[in-house]
Amino acid sequence: MSNEVTGRLEPIRGRALRRAVALFALAGVFLVDLTVPPEIADGVLYVLPILLALWSRRLRFVLSVAAASAVLLVAVYALIPAHRGIGGVGTVNRTFALLAVLATTAVVVSFLHAERRQNDLARLVDASDDAVVGRSLSGTVRVFSRGAERLYGYTAAEAIGQPAAFLMPKERLFELTDVLSRVGRGEHVPAFETRRVRKDGSEVEVVLKVSPVRDDEGRIVAATAIAHDVSSERQLERVAKETLRKLQDYRRALDEASIVATTDARGRITYANDKFCEISKYSQEELLGQDHRLLNSGFHSKEFFRDLWGTIAAGRVFRGEIRNRAKDGAFYWVDTTIVPFLGDGGRPYQYMAIRTDITERKRAEETRRQAEEQLGRQTALAQLGELAAFVAHEVRNPLAGIGGAIQVLRDRLPKDSGDRTILSEILSRLASLNVLVQDLLVFARPRPPRRSPFSIGQTLRDAVALLSRDPGYAEIQVELRGLGDGTGEDMDIVVNGDAAQIGGVFQNLLLNAAQAMGGKGRIRISCSVAEAPAPICQITFADDGPGIPPELLQRVFEPFFTTRRKGSGLGLTIARRTVEAHGGRIQIASEPGEASGTAVTITLPSMPTKPAPSA
Repeated sequence: MSNEVTGRLEPIRGRALRRAVALFALAGVFLVDLTVPPEIADGVLYVLPILLALWSRRLRFVLSVAAASAVLLVAVYALIPAHRGIGGVGTVNRTFALLAVLATTAVVVSFLHAERRQNDLARLVDASDDAVVGRSLSGTVRVFSRGAERLYGYTAAEAIGQPAAFLMPKERLFELTDVLSRVGRGEHVPAFETRRVRKDGSEVEVVLKVSPVRDDEGRIVAATAIAHDVSSERQLERVAKETLRKLQDYRRALDEASIVATTDARGRITYANDKFCEISKYSQEELLGQDHRLLNSGFHSKEFFRDLWGTIAAGRVFRGEIRNRAKDGAFYWVDTTIVPFLGDGGRPYQYMAIRTDITERKRAEETRRQAEEQLGRQTALAQLGELAAFVAHEVRNPLAGIGGAIQVLRDRLPKDSGDRTILSEILSRLASLNVLVQDLLVFARPRPPRRSPFSIGQTLRDAVALLSRDPGYAEIQVELRGLGDGTGEDMDIVVNGDAAQIGGVFQNLLLNAAQAMGGKGRIRISCSVAEAPAPICQITFADDGPGIPPELLQRVFEPFFTTRRKGSGLGLTIARRTVEAHGGRIQIASEPGEASGTAVTITLPSMPTKPAPSA
């Protein structure tokens, strides 16, 4: 503590001592002036206290001493007549002495002002973080600021007098010659980026600006170099550039490997890469500004997307498999990861969706599932075949015997007997049971088609005739279109297949249509042919029934599925298998509603058409 106080008092003691010396000198000169004869020009001695006051470096004190010197000089002359001298010599001496005091004061004040300006400039230079180095035209360091000391690690004492090249790397020495040459011509060298060497041998990146220094006569006497340290800035730039390069590499790799899109907080697409456009069939212009509902395939429920948005809006990552629809209507599957980007408040301001095309995997899974189902069906069919054989042998044959016996008993009864009705009902039930067993046998043990050319027209007429003979369907009207009816030159359709199997399909479809309309209504059968690229025929059965609800329509071909009280539920299953065995396909279109109807279309390979046979 005492050392700190002593350090603070030392400058104060020095200033007081210098002032005391100046004041003692003033007093001494005054005493001398009182005793020296007037012929001696001792008044010039009053200059001495003024010069000693300069030692204090205080302008106010200098002016005070100068004023006191002038006052004492005049006072001695005015108050003591003897000091005026003989013949005016003392007056002349006093006049010159007073002029000397005034001139000295002016010079000292000017010096102090110049010194103050120089000190202010030096403080400004030292306060700057930039390094200021002054050089002579020969390249020798003359000024080395505090900023230069901090930047380069040298003290001013170490640096001043050194050649300017001591701060430069060897590969940069050419700059010194060029810069000094330009400064010598009076040019200001624009700021440029370069490197300098610190005392510890490390290099620092600086932006350097060099300007000429002129004297009062305008001559170039030196050069000033101001160096601004940009090492940290350049390091940050290099880190930012490297980070940006890595991000670009990551983005390029991501774009090459995945389907990428970004959206704003409301789900509007702000970026879509080329793979997104490729799989969706939309251009970037068509995608930007849209949301992903553009790709909605209708496969997923509203609850699915509600959960998705709830997850990412809460700042969590969503992962899942989504089926989308491309612009051309094709469906595709993507394994999707959606990452929310969170702002300062923890709320998402952007989402990035990274997807992988898994369409082929999904197809493979579907194929495997169908194969497993097919294997299961084949296994079940094999077991069902054994059961059907047992039923055919152990049930159908006894039923035939029972039916024959009941028919004999019924025929023996009088026609007006009430028991005949009961026996007829029993025979009807036995017939239905026999049909069921027959369907079960056909379904469990399908036989391959026995192919031969046959007429589609004739087969349809046979099926219609069979339906018309059933009293229960007397009010059903059937229209045949596009077929020869025996009276004209319409073209008949010939198919190479099993007429009995295809006829069974036609009978089943007619029966289904008649039952759907409750035994009353109109069935329209239309036929058409196409010769290219290969001959095919289409047969459509359309009714005026109530139609089939969508949830049931997708199940109509399932085995044992039926909505009627009677029936095995195997008719359409057998029909589709029969048509496919002939190389064709069967399709059902229906809209639920009063008299909206159902249309069943069968497509079969056909032979070249020929005129229908005449009666």
